[in-house]
Amino acid sequence: MNTLPLISIILPTYNRAKVLPLAIESILVQTYSNIELIIIDDGSIDNTEKIVKNYTGNIKYFYKKNHVELLYYKLILNQVDFVIGSFDLKYDGPGRFLRATNGPLPPLAQAPQWFVEKISIKPKMQIISLDDDVSIHQIWRERFSQHKNIEQISFTSGEKFKTWFKSTENISHHQLFLMDLELLNQSSSGLDIIVELNIAKQSVLVTSHYDEQELRARCEKLGIKLLPKPMAGFVPIQMDQASFNREN
Repeated sequence: MNTLPLISIILPTYNRAKVLPLAIESILVQTYSNIELIIIDDGSIDNTEKIVKNYTGNIKYFYKKNHVELLYYKLILNQVDFVIGSFDLKYDGPGRFLRATNGPLPPLAQAPQWFVEKISIKPKMQIISLDDDVSIHQIWRERFSQHKNIEQISFTSGEKFKTWFKSTENISHHQLFLMDLELLNQSSSGLDIIVELNIAKQSVLVTSHYDEQELRARCEKLGIKLLPKPMAGFVPIQMDQASFNREN
């Protein structure tokens, strides 16, 4: 029996099929286990329902046409039979959040050994991403652009990345490699390239296959941390303050 308090996560959506998988997967990869995800569809005419049905677990889907945000809140309170979480919710107004108002907050679960809890960066650091999905590069560019004195380099080809790597000099700990596992229609995986170039200590494997035990075991042996790809937009990025102060 799960003794942790149940957390109900309410996700309103409307015609967001393209980005909905990222939102769902970012919730499902959380280390806190006793959660339910309630998706309230405000009359979408795209394939939202089909996407939701691709996922398993404690997920509830409700289709309600032409409701506004306040009605989402009323729906949650009036139909409390499907919201069985242990925490009361307070509505903060249109465009804001539903938040817990009473009861103890659930204890923080310890992150698994393989998981990247945060990305630490330093001034003048190079962030090199290798991924065949250009949207992931866009996510990294937007996130790292908030930090000064950081150089970002992106590759979609493993061979071009290796050529670039071998042509550079003074490879040091001031580089971070964010590597995709599966590189479609390419001869080597991101993990193969990490091993070939001996950059395990400077690399993070960013992959949707994070839950495969064999992959986790191999990465643990090599000293490589994994980041679930849906978490790319959410993992905390922190500047090493001591290094920052020395540079300024």
